[in-house]
Amino acid sequence: MWIVSTSFKKTGDVYDYPPAWIPESPTIENYVNVLTYPNITRAFLNSIIVAAISTLLIILLASLAAYGFSRYLFKGKRVLMMVLIGTQMIPGVTNIIPIYIIAERVGLLDTITALFLVYAAVNIPFSVWLLKSYFDSIPRALEEAALLDGCTNLSALFRIVIPLSLPGLAASAMFSFVACWNEFYLALVITSSIKSRTLPLALYLFQSSYDIQWNLLGAASVVATIPVIIVFLLLQDKFVSGLSKGAIKE
Repeated sequence: MWIVSTSFKKTGDVYDYPPAWIPESPTIENYVNVLTYPNITRAFLNSIIVAAISTLLIILLASLAAYGFSRYLFKGKRVLMMVLIGTQMIPGVTNIIPIYIIAERVGLLDTITALFLVYAAVNIPFSVWLLKSYFDSIPRALEEAALLDGCTNLSALFRIVIPLSLPGLAASAMFSFVACWNEFYLALVITSSIKSRTLPLALYLFQSSYDIQWNLLGAASVVATIPVIIVFLLLQDKFVSGLSKGAIKE
């Protein structure tokens, strides 16, 4: 609420004391400046592309992996699952230097391709765990019936399991989208130019060594939250049911 209030204030009103929740002379000039600022619009588009592609990759690959863990018995399955969840316990900052070196050696430094590949790799393990719990709750008899009708294992996954798992997929997609949309440190290290800069980095540009443009930063922050709010509103029903059903094994 304070960010929204600040976004409608003039520069001088930001520093009023005592602070006012409702500006005396509200203005939309901050939003006009933000939306017409080339760096912000380019960064906004980059974030949309990166978050969308990352989420699609995460859902596709995590679904295949989670289905394998849920339906098949193989040697080292439990150990591999522990390794997957163990990767989430490693502080992300410790991976920055190796990721930078790999991106440089394969020629993907300062590209949005590097961002969505890294974001997908980082967020897949959590989605695998979430989707596996959901797949475990779906009766195997449904797939067996599909196999008797001539379906392959892969077609049974996409025709039977995936449609029944939409709430779990929505929950995983929501978590993945928000994580990719908000990520800052990896984008700061991997990218260095306007062409590949994402929105969190663009927001950082409103700060300088001598001043912070709070009103512009507030307007840009409000704009940055809009896609996440839209995604949640579209997926909220399936998101809530996906969390509750995927959390336990029935």
